[in-house]
Amino acid sequence: MFFRFLIVGGAGFLIDVGVTCFFVYYDIDAWLARLPAIACAVIFTWLANRYFTYSLKTARSTGEAIRYMLVATVMAIINYSIYLGMINIRIAPVIAIIISTTLQIFVSFYAYRYFAFKLPVN
Repeated sequence: MFFRFLIVGGAGFLIDVGVTCFFVYYDIDAWLARLPAIACAVIFTWLANRYFTYSLKTARSTGEAIRYMLVATVMAIINYSIYLGMINIRIAPVIAIIISTTLQIFVSFYAYRYFAFKLPVN
């Protein structure tokens, strides 16, 4: 399950980096370019984690979406804060995304699994 989470996260990461780089290429500040990138990655990873990582067969619910977005928001704030700190000290945006994302992988895996999707503890 964790390996599938990493695959989904990797795809979400590529979306995040791709959208960020797209906007940076068109002269949008790196701090602003990351905001729509995070939103795109969160929507993709919610659906991919639901069906691929955690193999949920139940219908999506509003409560699940709210819990997922709550976890995603907390993770995004942590990730974005680390990212901002790094670009402020002139670390390249792509490297800053790699570092900030790597630092929060395990926390987000368990938060999504046990809080957002409410899977039983094994």
